[in-house]
Amino acid sequence: MEITITEYAARHNRSPVTVRQKALRGGFKTARRVGRDWLIDENEPYTDNRLAVLPPPDLWQLTSGRRFDTISDAGAVKIANDSFSVLIPTGAGDGDSAFCIYNDGEIDTASLTYFTLISGKFNIYDYDCGSTVAETVEGSFQVYYSSGIVFFIKSE
Repeated sequence: MEITITEYAARHNRSPVTVRQKALRGGFKTARRVGRDWLIDENEPYTDNRLAVLPPPDLWQLTSGRRFDTISDAGAVKIANDSFSVLIPTGAGDGDSAFCIYNDGEIDTASLTYFTLISGKFNIYDYDCGSTVAETVEGSFQVYYSSGIVFFIKSE
């Protein structure tokens, strides 16, 4: 059975103006104009086809298999060698943290926070207040962080 746009809007908790505009743009399969009024099948579902903002990717799932899990009491991942020691923030505070090592171009850094560039040979530790080395790396790395994970992106 056909109903008016006003009735349809009320049933779908929408403004009659919004529904009429959608009908004018061809957004309904069954809407039709009869004189100056619009009619629509009462069973046509209301769908919102506007683009939704997608949530950011879950970096913990995205990095599965490439991630070294660590522990943080200072909200950081510790790196050091004989000349220096630095705590790199994870962006998530204390608790579970991690680091990943990627080559340039392997991961999109647009959603990450840039921290610094580091060059040389250095150790990455499994605990930001500890002394157990999880990984030793060498080269030039852009360092980023987000969601409790530090990203070391090796430059060519």
